[in-house]
Parts: sequence; structure tokens; C-alpha cells
Amino acid sequence: LVIAALAYVFRQAATTTESVLTQANLALERQANTDPLTGLSNRRQMHEEIALAVGDHRTQQSAFSIVIADIDDFKALNDYYGHEAGDLVLIQVGRTMRASLRDQDRVARWGGEEFMILLAGTRLPEAKVAAERLLAQIAARPIDIDGQHLAVTLTMGVAEFDGETDPSACI
Repeated sequence: LVIAALAYVFRQAATTTESVLTQANLALERQANTDPLTGLSNRRQMHEEIALAVGDHRTQQSAFSIVIADIDDFKALNDYYGHEAGDLVLIQVGRTMRASLRDQDRVARWGGEEFMILLAGTRLPEAKVAAERLLAQIAARPIDIDGQHLAVTLTMGVAEFDGETDPSACI
């Protein structure tokens, strides 16, 4: 009876420990793949998403396009309004992008004031339309900084993966 009770206690402890470790691993994975400021995927995660899209392209001929977006005059904004305002702009732009895209699309903070968008199942003409729509949506949502409504604009580049080159050539 004592051995059975001890076995039960040890099994419960092992199950609890396993659950705690699983949760900790999930938290670490999120932390490793997420930009802490915007909550978007980071560059590392986007590379994984692109690799999956390349695999889909090669096995199913599934098209995809990539959009790189850069916030215009971001350094001047940071210098004039301060880094907290710059952070707010990054957060708001990221939220607008995520809300404006389809579930199958991916958006990441690529670095600094740059974002990358992977448009799944999208050829270049449709990707250009999506990029133009996103430019308009961001410009239409001014950001309130110290009582001033700041219109944010972006510069974007759009490319379709051609299947022949390395994805970095598309980027």
C-alpha cells in the first residue's frame, strides 16, 4: 500500500513537472519567435514561414509574394518626438498590418522600422493591390502623439517568389 501511494505521488509530481516544463517551453518558443515591442513575428520566425511557403511552392506550385515596408522618415520622427513616440508608431503600424491581412498571410517586424509581409497564395499583381490597400489604411489612421495627429506613411517593395531563385533574392 505504501509503495502504491508513493508511486501515485511520484506520478502526480512527474505529471505536474511535465506540464510546467511544457508551458515554459511554449513561453520560450513564443519569446524566441516574437518581437517584444509589437507582438508580431520576428525575423527568425519569418524565415521559417518563408521556408514553409517555398516548400508549398515546390510541392503544390502555390504562389506567394513578399512585401517589405519601411516607415518613412522614422529617424526624424524619433528625433523630434522621442523614442516612446517611435515605439507607439511601430506598435500601431504593426497592429494595422495584422488587422488588414488575411489569416493565411504573415507579418513580421523585420528590423528597426521595417516590416515584412508574406502574402500566401498571392501573385504579384494581387500583391501590389494588397500593398496599395495597406498603404492607404495606414495613412488613414493618424497616430495621436502629444495631442498631435501624426499621419504615418510607408514605402513598400513587392516581389513574387519565382521558384527559381533562393528566397533571399526575392527579399
